[in-house]
Amino acid sequence: MKGDNLDKTAIMDYLIGDWHCKSVLTDDQGIREEAYKETIIKKDRDTLSITAFGIREGENVTKPMVFKEKGDDIYMIQGDFKARGKATKNALYLIGQNDNKTYNFRLYFLKNVFLYQMEAIQNGKILSTNASFLTR
Repeated sequence: MKGDNLDKTAIMDYLIGDWHCKSVLTDDQGIREEAYKETIIKKDRDTLSITAFGIREGENVTKPMVFKEKGDDIYMIQGDFKARGKATKNALYLIGQNDNKTYNFRLYFLKNVFLYQMEAIQNGKILSTNASFLTR
């Protein structure tokens, strides 16, 4: 913790474990719902390994997620994508850009509930959204 605000270590420690995920996603194909289990483990001091079970046509998907900290900024990195933001007492707000799109993230850390929201925006138009509700 940095004062009353979350820091990278507190965020990573909170995310580690098993989760039940329910998501509502929107894009040009419409609205769809997904429900699946997810496990997050710590690979090293900056990296989490996130496995979503049965998410892609019944297959498991595992991806690394890196968190870095510089001053008051927290970075969330996945592959070539990097989002930068600030943490509060129980939330992390991030913005990143990739392929001429802006991605807004809002992550809320609420005891045994984790809320994840993402919007992909291009030229002022929301292209897709993801609202996920995760419980232990």
